[in-house]
Parts: sequence; C-alpha cells; structure tokens
Amino acid sequence: MFNHGGGLAAGYGDFPPWQPTNWISNFPDLIIVNFNYRLNSFGYLGLDNLGSKILLCATNIANEDGVHGNFGVHDQNAAIEWVYENIHYFGGDNEQITLMGQSAGGQSVFTHAQWSKSSKMIKNFIANSGPALLPPHGALKEDYYAFGERFLRDTECRDNLNVWRCLRGLSTEELKNATEAVTIPNFWTDGLGALVEPFRPVSDRPAVNFTVAGEDVIFKFENSASAIFAGKTSDAPMLVGWNREDPLGWIAAVFPNGTMTVARIFSEYIFDCGNRYMLQNRDSNLWLYQMEAPSPVAFNETGFEGCDEGACHGVELYYLFGSFDRLSQVFPDIPNFDPSEEALELSRQMQIAYLEFMKTGQMLWPEYNLSSQLVARYQLGGIKTEVRLNSEVCEVFNRLENNQRYDRHIYEFEE
Repeated sequence: MFNHGGGLAAGYGDFPPWQPTNWISNFPDLIIVNFNYRLNSFGYLGLDNLGSKILLCATNIANEDGVHGNFGVHDQNAAIEWVYENIHYFGGDNEQITLMGQSAGGQSVFTHAQWSKSSKMIKNFIANSGPALLPPHGALKEDYYAFGERFLRDTECRDNLNVWRCLRGLSTEELKNATEAVTIPNFWTDGLGALVEPFRPVSDRPAVNFTVAGEDVIFKFENSASAIFAGKTSDAPMLVGWNREDPLGWIAAVFPNGTMTVARIFSEYIFDCGNRYMLQNRDSNLWLYQMEAPSPVAFNETGFEGCDEGACHGVELYYLFGSFDRLSQVFPDIPNFDPSEEALELSRQMQIAYLEFMKTGQMLWPEYNLSSQLVARYQLGGIKTEVRLNSEVCEVFNRLENNQRYDRHIYEFEE
C-alpha cells in the first residue's frame, strides 16, 4: 500500500509519477494499492477539547466521535482495513501487507507503526523522506490547537457552542478561506513545522487512564516520536530513508549561492539525523538508506530547481516506480527523454530490493544498528553500502541545544 505525500495538504493517490505500471510489468506478482485520504483542514483540523481561548464559554469542542482533527489518519486506517479484508479478491494475501509512504506519507507510516489498530494488519513498513517531527514545532498538541483556533477565528463558527456542527454547515469556499489563513504561517513565530505542515495529526491521548482507552486512541505516547523512541511500536521490519538533498528544490529559491551544501545540511538535520535519534532504541529489523541519484531530467518548475543535479524530494519514487515516462504528464514543459542505462539499472535494483523486503522482511544488505551504523547508498548504476555514513554529522547535531533530537518533544509515560 502506498501512502502519498503532499504535506498533508495536497496530493492524491493516482498522481501519474506514482503509478506503478512499470514495477508491476516487471514483477507481475506484485499488487500495489494507492489510496486517498482527507487533507488540510478537512483532514487535520485540531481543536482543544478543554475549551478554546476564543470560546470562553465552551467546555468541550471535541466532535461527536471524540476525534481531535485526525480525520485523515482515520481515513488511512480505513484504507488499510479495507485492503486487509478484501485484497484476497484481487489475488493478494492479507498477511503480506507492506505500508509504504513518502514525505507526509512517510510520517504517516510512523504513525501507523505505533498505532496498534493499524500495525496489527501490517507486515512491513517503509518510510521515504518522512521526518516524524519537524522542529522547532511539530509535536506539541498546543501548537496545533493554536492553528485550529486561528482557523476557527476566520469563520462565523467562532462564537458557536456547537463548533463542529457549525463547521460542517459551512460552504467549501468558506472553509477554503479559513484554511488559507492558517497555511500561510509566520516562520519566526510558528516554527519550521508550521511553515511546512500547519495541519498535522494532533495528540488524542486521554488525560487519565490512557493505557485502557482502547486501540481507537492513536497517540498513547503523545506523538509518534515518543512511542518509537520508547520502543512502544510494532517490531515489524522497517525501512527508513531520505534523499541526500531532500529540500534542494525549495532552498534554491532562497539560497542562490551554495544551494547544494545548504540542502545537504538541512536534509541531514531534518530527514536523516532526527529519525536516527528517534530510532536509536530499535535494535533489530531496521534498515536505512540514502538516495543520491538525481532526477534524470531537468525541471523548470518552482520547487524543483536543481533536481537534475541533486537527489531532491520525491526523486526516489521515479526510480522505484520506474515512472520516468510519466513526468511529462504532470510537467508538460519536460521534453521526451530516455533515461540513462545507469538510471535504469538503479531503478531495477531498487524494485528487486523492495520486492524482496515486501516478501521476506529482509533487504539485500545487513541491518542498521548502533554498532555498524550501515546505510545503503542508492547511486546511479546501483546500490552500495557504507558504515557510519553521516554519523559524525549526526553526533554534532545531537549536541546542539534544542536540536533535532526532539528532547522537548519526546515524552515518557508510565504504563
């Protein structure tokens, strides 16, 4: 199953470059299910159940189902459950389900890995370029309740005691306008997490007796990072990776000089070292990779500058799905091109390795652990491995104050 990205604000499962026609053609026994889920305020509007600051007389603004903005997460769980119950009609085996996601979809993979209602149906997990948290904000529910209040303030429901009922009565245009008020945050006051994803899953952990609240509670440890750091997650095989210049396309517009270096630093800080810190207590069934191959063709689209020189966000999926010929369906300015033999060979090796992982729960190279710190490197021409790749850089980041270690976002709870 493939969980698409898009910052939990955009995207769809049938996006042409994510269509796995080539992969399935090469390996006909593979079944891939792409799915959609609610996004933006429709999927991730968080409102405090203890009373909004602007609703002074309100005592409870949770919705009828007790869900605090995690509609998109529940949609994803419903898709997993549907596949689990019905995939045999398509020749599949519900004991062989792998959940793979990229970017926000990769973040969602971490969410489902620590949520037993989902993880009990999943054999393997793959998170591509999906940081579980985005510093300096991104984990505290108060941050996202603040964004929810900002959304509410821009609607006529701000003084209504039946907030959710009122919001469901608004027009699409009214909801869109309120959403835009939140999706253009201030970096200096709201933080990087808000700048990238102002709508994200928010803690639904009950204040009392959370351990007996049932599997409908998604975040029994406040957030995915806390659960994974504490080892309170599925022990199923997990593949986690990042692209060497993940934010390159976005950074190029801000830093015209030294773009590649800045992109690598940000990628290591956000996508690589943070997830390594979060996963450090996982002592088995873990593999890490770094994508280093660039896009096989140049983009002239904002947010994709330089992607033909560096491995920017999302480029690994072109190789994995073998969808080079579908790029022009989305970017009409891209000319017809033939991928190099090196690009096709990397695509072939990635498809083989991932299929092996889906079948056996094993990659074609040794696991990652704190002693070896072995990381696979996806390069033009094939896959190599290296011990302690970027390890010294991560050690530096882990010594910084308020750093990607997420210390102020990782909580400990007694069971």
